[in-house]
Amino acid sequence: MNIPAQQILHPTNPEANKPRIETRILYPNDPTSAQARREFEKLRYRVYCEEMRWEPENIATVERDKYDSEAIYIVAYVNDRLV
Repeated sequence: MNIPAQQILHPTNPEANKPRIETRILYPNDPTSAQARREFEKLRYRVYCEEMRWEPENIATVERDKYDSEAIYIVAYVNDRLV
């Protein structure tokens, strides 16, 4: 993960240099999780379709499977970025 130094280094407050890590649980059919699930599907697309080439690319640039409608995902964010 490439983060510009000016975003992570704080000369007078070492606590501010620590990454902010957050986990979220994404439940199926939960409207409060909808945006995060779309972001997660786009990340899966980048990994499985573009990088690994395990799944075919598609116009929607999302990767979904038959289990997504029932799956519960636990995702992690570092400094508000899904990782």
